[in-house]
Amino acid sequence: MESLQRQANTAQIIYNLFMINPQRNSNESVLVGILGMYTGSVSLADRLLTEVLIQIDVERSLNILTSSDTWNAFRNNWTRSHVESVSSSLQAPFSLIDSDGMRRNTSAFDLEAGTNKVESLGDISKSQISADKARNSYAIYDPIFWLPIIAHCLRKVIHSSELTLLIDNSAVGYTLACLSAQQESVRKMAGYVLVTWEHQCEVPPLCNSCSQ
Repeated sequence: MESLQRQANTAQIIYNLFMINPQRNSNESVLVGILGMYTGSVSLADRLLTEVLIQIDVERSLNILTSSDTWNAFRNNWTRSHVESVSSSLQAPFSLIDSDGMRRNTSAFDLEAGTNKVESLGDISKSQISADKARNSYAIYDPIFWLPIIAHCLRKVIHSSELTLLIDNSAVGYTLACLSAQQESVRKMAGYVLVTWEHQCEVPPLCNSCSQ
């Protein structure tokens, strides 16, 4: 519990310092640093960092997909718990997706994922965060982060087997589950990804097996 609280406290400090001057602080070096400690979950720490990531994207159009450096910053941290992702890259992103995690998040989709506002986090004290709840929050994906990753994977598809892979690793199933999210922006992102998926499946010789 102390480790989880420490992560939340660190994220709170980073958030507060960043928000002193978001325009000045929105640069690739800061983004790389944030992604190096981010896990794309709905944990308290990640929700605070998500707000920073969103602000950097708004200010400078910088995100995990901007460069190999930003991609690798997240991948290197993610690899600590999902070793298979070490082979992922901006050009070959598919192994970043953890099939077990996607499967769990699809079968038990959190309708509120992506709806938490940072304004409500400042009032959460240490005593209000149970150890079980804190640990479980790290297992729940934030669709605001993961849907763009899935969309990027679709853009990098060059063979029908990669479309099949996105079914097998539950990325498509997770996207379908996101259509039931409470937050409208999450539903819209999911809809965009699924339209892209449908288009990819209709492109002939890329996906001959998709209609079988």
